Amino acid sequence: MSLLMTPIVEYPTGATSSLPAFKDVFSRPQMENFASYFTGLMVSPDRTISQIDDAFYAHKDQSALNHFHTEARRIASMAFS
Repeated sequence: MSLLMTPIVEYPTGATSSLPAFKDVFSRPQMENFASYFTGLMVSPDRTISQIDDAFYAHKDQSALNHFHTEARRIASMAFS
């Protein structure tokens, strides 16, 4: 059962203060998706890509977040190999 929560309208300070550490890893659009994903993991009671995307007031098509998640895993595997 999913809990109803107030939609996320901006990234919390915990997310925005962490973003500069990743500026050399992600492009600007990827950084926006990273901020959404990171915020969703921090505050959403349901942590699927679809539910994280739906938690935002002005959410995009969830496919952008799906693509980011897949691409980020590829980038991370290259960086740590």
